[in-house]
Amino acid sequence: MRVPNVANAANVNTQTLATPASTQAAARKEDTSNAGNPSATYPSPVSALDAVTGASVLQYRDPRTGNVIDQVPSRAVLQYEQAQRLDANNAKAASTA
Repeated sequence: MRVPNVANAANVNTQTLATPASTQAAARKEDTSNAGNPSATYPSPVSALDAVTGASVLQYRDPRTGNVIDQVPSRAVLQYEQAQRLDANNAKAASTA
């Protein structure tokens, strides 16, 4: 995995992620909003909080489009943790019923 060069740590932003799917939708929205301004840049990396799992996420974005290139932990890991929590909650509900 190649990690982009971070020249200035002060450029790290914080945002909240609802779900991995909403992150993709937001990236597409950012991409179209930048179409008329080719000189605009998006900060990278971006620190975010996944609202479903509560995990802190570090995203590396394309500075021209704002699309997420990579993130730590990955979307797959976040989805796995969400599935594990759902299974645990279902098992707990079944045992109390």
